[in-house]
Amino acid sequence: MPDLSNRLLIRLGNPDLKPSFMNMLNVSYNTFNKESYRSMFWD
Repeated sequence: MPDLSNRLLIRLGNPDLKPSFMNMLNVSYNTFNKESYRSMFWD
């Protein structure tokens, strides 16, 4: 049943649901040696 208390913001769905959040962190490292033409990469 839609919530029609505010005509500009009509809400549908389950009002008891809590918002979910997700945090993400990515770290990487890359190096290249010109003299030996070697590269290293860590992810």
